Amino acid sequence: MLVGLLGCRSGSPPSSPATLELPPLSFRALYRLDCCQLQNLLLIVHAGEEGLTLETAGGPGGVMGAVWVGANEVLQRHGGSCVVRWTDQGLPLAGGRVLPLEAPVLRALLAGRLPAGGEEVAPGRWELNQPGRNLVVTVRGDPARWVEAWLELPQGRWHVVASQHHGRVPGVLRISGPGGEIRLQLVEFRPQKAVTPPTWVALPPCGGTW
Repeated sequence: MLVGLLGCRSGSPPSSPATLELPPLSFRALYRLDCCQLQNLLLIVHAGEEGLTLETAGGPGGVMGAVWVGANEVLQRHGGSCVVRWTDQGLPLAGGRVLPLEAPVLRALLAGRLPAGGEEVAPGRWELNQPGRNLVVTVRGDPARWVEAWLELPQGRWHVVASQHHGRVPGVLRISGPGGEIRLQLVEFRPQKAVTPPTWVALPPCGGTW
C-alpha cells in the first residue's frame, strides 16, 4: 500500500503537539537514502515494540548492511557469520559515525508521532529532556504534523527537517549534524501488527567476545 499524497505547508500556524502523542505504531517503511557520499540507496525499516531493524541495499549487490536497534543494544551484522555490538545508541553510519536517535524516538518520528516522556513547553513546541540529551520538536498545521527537530548532545547538535508529509507521516527527512547530512525520501509505509528482532541477532559476536 503506497501512502497517499497529502502535502504540508511549512508556513502553517502552530498546532498542539498533544495530537501527536499517540500510542507507538509498528510499521514497515521503505526509503530512498542519500548518505555518506552515497546516493540512491534503499533503506528498509521494520519498527516494533522491541526495536527497529534497518537494512540498506543498493545496486546489483542487494543488501549492503543490516542493523538492529534495540532498547539496550545496537547490533550490526557482519557478513553472515557474526555481529558487532555498538556502544552508542542509534543508527550506525559510514566512517564510524552514529545518528544518535534511540529506537523509541526514531520509531515515533518516522511514523509522524512524538515519543513518550516529553511535554509541550510553548505553542507548537515540544521537548523531551533526558540525561545528556535534549530533543526539541516544532509542530505545525491542521492536522498537526511535526516539521522540525533539534537534538542537543554534549558532542554536538543534530537538526532534522520533515516535509512533504503523507497525512502525518513525513515524506522527506533531512538530517544534518556532526560529520554530514542524511536525506530520506519515503517510498512506502505500511502499518504492521508486530515486529520481532531478526534471526541474525543470535549469531556469535565477531572476535568471539563482547
